[in-house]
Amino acid sequence: MIRSLTLFLLLIVAAPATAQSVQDQIVSQLRSQGFEQIELSRTFLGRIRVVAVSDTLERELVFNPTTG
Repeated sequence: MIRSLTLFLLLIVAAPATAQSVQDQIVSQLRSQGFEQIELSRTFLGRIRVVAVSDTLERELVFNPTTG
């Protein structure tokens, strides 16, 4: 019983460490698309604003961090 409980607790603690947030996923996708300058900020309503700039493009994304 103690062994099962210990394993369960380890899985719960390890799960958030391996999960990648929506913000991290967006930044990695933008980097893979060639955007080099990426700025993150929070809006008045609590959303995340991402401004990404490449050699030829500028892109702005606004998303809710809890729902993606």
